Amino acid sequence: MKSALLHRALLGIATVTLLATIAGTGGNAAPSGSSETRRAVRPPRPTVVFVRGDEAMDIYVATQHGTSYMVKRITQEGHSVVGPSWSPDGERIVFQSDRDGEGGDIYTMKRDGTDIERLTTTPGFDWVPRWSPDGQRILWQRCLGYGFDIWVMNADGSNPYALITDPADDLSPDWGPASQWIVWSSTRAGNREIYKIKIDKTGLQRLTFDPAVDGWPSWSPDGQRIAFVRIEASPEGSRTNSDRSQIWVMNADGTGQTQLTHSAYHSCSNPRWSADGSRIMFHGTRDGSWDIYTMKADGSDVRKVISSPNYDWYPDWLILR
Repeated sequence: MKSALLHRALLGIATVTLLATIAGTGGNAAPSGSSETRRAVRPPRPTVVFVRGDEAMDIYVATQHGTSYMVKRITQEGHSVVGPSWSPDGERIVFQSDRDGEGGDIYTMKRDGTDIERLTTTPGFDWVPRWSPDGQRILWQRCLGYGFDIWVMNADGSNPYALITDPADDLSPDWGPASQWIVWSSTRAGNREIYKIKIDKTGLQRLTFDPAVDGWPSWSPDGQRIAFVRIEASPEGSRTNSDRSQIWVMNADGTGQTQLTHSAYHSCSNPRWSADGSRIMFHGTRDGSWDIYTMKADGSDVRKVISSPNYDWYPDWLILR
């Protein structure tokens, strides 16, 4: 009898303790090790990679917290670095650097800056690499003497080959969302315009026909739109990469070309889409120095999201596949 009474008493104490614990957590306590607990404690991952610096540049990643970004430096280059781009799983970053000599080569690294692997060893100049959405290949522009061509290789650096070769300059390539098309800018018709072609070298189409300079195309994740940069002559008559470069958008067939940013003396460049296609990130001099901004896909709601006393440029927004 005493044993039974003691058992009931201990059971009552345990029940009261459990109820108090649940009340203290608002009735939402999750078992230790449950998926809810793991999601609650998992730190947010970086979603933006970009370059910061002037003559000596380094790669940084940024993690969004509400409407602001927490920035972390992941390389100690002391060299020229350009055009970092995420792998589709967000685990690695491909970039260009002259860390091993003149010109520049293509490298990859983990998203924390470790495990750097060199993919190209050209005597020329490799620039602006882009990882394919299927994760299998890397696209970039290469100069082996005079003029740039568009090259492709496997993600581990094997099987490199020239996709676009032309006496003209072929520049700033980007992938279509299914990894079957690319879009790029070329001077093959005299002026710099936007073109697209299938990865099997069929289906070549010219998308822009404008006396201005068109470049830096960026294909939206749904494949419906292409953002790009248009450089018009400044009021003084010159036309350079720093004169009135503005961001435009068009349908993937070249129709519906619409200007998104508007400034007579400040530049905007390097547009990159958000994962859901609702916003575009870019670098610009709207406030006098090179900073990173986002805006809605219609050009409204422009926000400065990353800035420093140095240049902040070449952002890429992570689109997990």
